[in-house]
Amino acid sequence: MSILEDKSNNLWISTEKGLTQFVLSGGLGVPPQNGKETTKVSLSINTYEKLDGLKCMDFYNNSCFADSKNRIWWGSGKSLTMLDMNQFALSTKPPVVSMNRVDINEEFNDYRALQDSAEVEIEYNEVPAFTNYPLNLELPYDRNHLTFYYSAIDWSAPHKIKYSYKIEGLNANWSETTTDIKADYRNLPYGSYTFMVKSIGQSQEWSEPFEYRFTILPPWWHTWWARALYGVLAILSIWLLVKMQTKRLKERQKELESEVDNATAEIREQKEQIEEVHKEITDSIDYAERIQFSFLATKEMLNENLGEHFVFFRPQAVVSGDFYWADKLSNGDFAVVNADSTGHGVPGAIMSILNIAAIESAIEQGLTNPAEIFNESRKRIIERLKKDGSVEGGKDGMDASIICFNANKTKMTYTAAQNPIWIIRDRKLTEIKPEKMPIGKHRNDAVPFVGGEFDLQKGDIVYTLTDGFQDQFGGPKGKKFMVKKMRAYILSISNLSMQEQCQKLDEVFSNWKGDIDQVDDVCVIGLRI
Repeated sequence: MSILEDKSNNLWISTEKGLTQFVLSGGLGVPPQNGKETTKVSLSINTYEKLDGLKCMDFYNNSCFADSKNRIWWGSGKSLTMLDMNQFALSTKPPVVSMNRVDINEEFNDYRALQDSAEVEIEYNEVPAFTNYPLNLELPYDRNHLTFYYSAIDWSAPHKIKYSYKIEGLNANWSETTTDIKADYRNLPYGSYTFMVKSIGQSQEWSEPFEYRFTILPPWWHTWWARALYGVLAILSIWLLVKMQTKRLKERQKELESEVDNATAEIREQKEQIEEVHKEITDSIDYAERIQFSFLATKEMLNENLGEHFVFFRPQAVVSGDFYWADKLSNGDFAVVNADSTGHGVPGAIMSILNIAAIESAIEQGLTNPAEIFNESRKRIIERLKKDGSVEGGKDGMDASIICFNANKTKMTYTAAQNPIWIIRDRKLTEIKPEKMPIGKHRNDAVPFVGGEFDLQKGDIVYTLTDGFQDQFGGPKGKKFMVKKMRAYILSISNLSMQEQCQKLDEVFSNWKGDIDQVDDVCVIGLRI
């Protein structure tokens, strides 16, 4: 509605939202640029509304005036507003912030009364005067939902006070500014923390943070004595196992010595031993298969989070180097990994468990970006395998792809390491080409994975796959199936349901392979958005 410059070279603007003051300060010389002298200034903006004292805000156009006594006048439909610049001054001090109380598990506690109670489950030293929070608070592990109440004082403009907070040991960054006078933290893990809160008011300067220290004690099974007990039990188990094995070997030695005189009995005994060993090996591999499957994504989890999908998984042996894994991330996205570990059979299965452990460890750190998850997994795999005693220092790892869907599956973030990702939309196949490096030791292992995003539409079909299907020898001439033929076949059956597609892939793979041995593990995952 109007604009005016006061004697301090500040601009005043009236609008239907109130008065706005633009304060310019500075004027330090800056080296000339393009032959012109420049000046370095800073700008602060202050707004004033009814809560700041304005009677009304229906200003007339151009109805402002600065008189000779350094007073500014504004006219409106209901009042005449005057600001005496000789007495006008902004607050230069930040508001003082303090803690009022702490609630535990959403329950109010009178900590002064609790000090005299014999049934109290928490430990603390004292309660500051005029407040209701305890100092040096120690809580059991299951009382880990804390709500902190705080306030600040700024008499010049109490309605402009805002807050920001964090917990050292839990948050790296301060929270967004808010007018809320409480901070709520649920399911805090055990450990020692410092809750910090600061305030900002009309001065636009942050106050010194108020700090409150507290501790959440670990459960008994994470205490030092429990861990010591675990160690003792482990050592005792190993000792008993060695004793039993030694005893067994000694008994076996006696049996062999007594059977030297009877060749037939010895041969029969050896035959029985071979059958027993064979059974033990078979049982061990079967048990290894059960262990490996316990690491894979369950049908229930995939059905709940992916909807219509299939997993075509055919190991080359009983256990596999290929694996599929899935879990929810800390940001709510659902991640699916399709991976091909180095080797197959038992060595590949062991490698797959190491790779899954590396992925899970990266996700337990709170990582949600696919590229960051693979970068951290690669780091852990290299660190683990450098101790394997080989000259190369462990060049094993995995080729893999990871796709992460948001809650309504409108966006997919991904990273592809050696293995591609295929997306079919409107009967057209789009290939997300992989980054040409594995997740493991490699000449480019210092180069970070990049990944990307893909906007999804209803009806899109997403496929991830390892190289086992297209590398299988077979057909009339005993040649590889090849990627080009695989891509064309996937496109030709994409109109079928996901279950029918899985059946078709099974039929085609079996017919192509025929009597030729399977050369590698196979894993193909498909899902319809």
